[in-house]
Amino acid sequence: AFVRKAEEISAKLDIDPNWLMAVIDLETGGSFRSSETNGIGCVGLIQFCADKKGLTYKTIGTKKYQLSDLKAMNNLQQLDVVYNYLESKKGKMTSFIDVYLAVLFPAAMRKPDNFVLESDGLTRAKIASQNPLFDTNKDNKITVKEVKDKFIARLPKEWQDYFRKNEKRDSAE
Repeated sequence: AFVRKAEEISAKLDIDPNWLMAVIDLETGGSFRSSETNGIGCVGLIQFCADKKGLTYKTIGTKKYQLSDLKAMNNLQQLDVVYNYLESKKGKMTSFIDVYLAVLFPAAMRKPDNFVLESDGLTRAKIASQNPLFDTNKDNKITVKEVKDKFIARLPKEWQDYFRKNEKRDSAE
């Protein structure tokens, strides 16, 4: 039922369902549990984080979701919230990395490989400290290329070529 629903959501978003499943795999550490929580308090299939430090909710569209409610949802229920979150990015997710960046750092979607993840409210060093997996060269900043490379490296070997083909198209833009 979970795979079927992920395929339905992916079709509505015009994305490859393998991309969505790979994102969920990475964000849950392979558990695919909607209750998965990371070290900074984000929860769920795509690690929903509070809107700001000190808050207990994530706003998606016009609806506020308590992180505790998201954590209590089963996988099928939470997939509906994943769809609601990604729906506003429909048409902008033309590669696996776009889908992942829509979750990790939407401002980096469709950016070149050397784009550094940072914003007015989040310094590159803060983002790197909260996501050490991606700061592969330990320079206290994360680039789109580092995210792509680490994402592919964490996939099962039999899927890496499939995702690399997509990565090459992405890098050429």
